[in-house]
Amino acid sequence: MYRFRVYTGKQDPTSAIDTALPTECAELSASEKIVAYLMLPLFDQGSTVWMENWYTSCRLYHYLHHHKTNACGTIRSKRIPPEVKNAKLGPGQVFAFRSGPGPLLCLKYRDKRDVHMLTTQHNEILVPAKKGRGRPSLTSSPTLKPMCIDEYNCNMGGVDKQEQMLHLYSIARKTMKWHKKLSLQLIHIALLNSYILYQKCGGRSSFLTFQHDVAAAFLFGDADVSFDTADKSEALTLLTERHFPDKLKPTESWSKPQARCHVCSKYGVRRDVTTFCSSCPSKLGLCSVPCFQR
Repeated sequence: MYRFRVYTGKQDPTSAIDTALPTECAELSASEKIVAYLMLPLFDQGSTVWMENWYTSCRLYHYLHHHKTNACGTIRSKRIPPEVKNAKLGPGQVFAFRSGPGPLLCLKYRDKRDVHMLTTQHNEILVPAKKGRGRPSLTSSPTLKPMCIDEYNCNMGGVDKQEQMLHLYSIARKTMKWHKKLSLQLIHIALLNSYILYQKCGGRSSFLTFQHDVAAAFLFGDADVSFDTADKSEALTLLTERHFPDKLKPTESWSKPQARCHVCSKYGVRRDVTTFCSSCPSKLGLCSVPCFQR
């Protein structure tokens, strides 16, 4: 995930994305503005954005092309020219339509049903259709399909795949405080982003193992992550360090050193002792029996 925006219902003037968009986006619809907002940092870099039919429109694709950004996606039949919409096709047939010399191509393809595409980076070329893994149909399926559909199928689905991977090890819990669930979700997304980069660098662990290793590194530290003793919480130190009782040693200004027992204090009892744990960051005072064992 590169960029996102949390949907919080109907926008108010102070938080609307219009304030972040250039004035030339004023004519875009709500769905078109979402694409423009998310793509702002990637304009004029030759990127390609793939989208489903709720966002796709000719006006948006012209705007993206003006900012040197390619686009490809399915489009709803009510948004396409009548020449394309009314074309009668048989299985495997294609009807393509261009409006003027620009790169905008609207295409209708008949497979088991009509598929409508809009693209600014493809032509009408056909490529061999990949055989599906499902049960073969009784009728012969088309052997060729438009390249834009083939590449759309390969590149689309990133959002669905992300949600699928996060759902397998969901860390979200029911809570009355919505910001807690949102915070955990953002942490989980950051872990998945890190895992994708880890795989690109040759990593072979599963996502579950990767999350376990990251959590262990933050909690306990390892060769790659160093933590000062002062930064460790008392509870974590109690579980991970080796502990031995020691005697408080007198000094010139403290002839009879004593410390309050940490365990007894938790039970509401005040007891001063001369033994303590030297491994704990706060040098906890402890009765040798039975508090040290507790």
